[in-house]
Amino acid sequence: MCPASGDTPAFPPFPASRPGLAPRLHELVSGTSVLGQIEETLRQYLTAEQRLGRLSPGADARTGATVLLGAVHHLVFTGRASGPEFAGEVERTVDTVLSGIEAGERPGHAAGPA
Repeated sequence: MCPASGDTPAFPPFPASRPGLAPRLHELVSGTSVLGQIEETLRQYLTAEQRLGRLSPGADARTGATVLLGAVHHLVFTGRASGPEFAGEVERTVDTVLSGIEAGERPGHAAGPA
């Protein structure tokens, strides 16, 4: 349901209405797809940066790669990739993800595997 109105689905059941679509969507985000390959390349890059001491050894490189790819993907699909601010938005996104949003460590919270 739409959170604002409560009377319409927020997302139509498009994959359910097109049986062949769900496997294709899964293929697009799997490790063998282009998006999966980009995500893996980003993960490897972030892991290499950790080894060089430029990123925190406790950072979760896989999650970082997923967040970066998802954020840039969102910018592309919302039409901002063709605008003059795209490079700046990507740079700000990368800076925010790599520097973090919270101030300090979260007590009792362990980082995931790289």
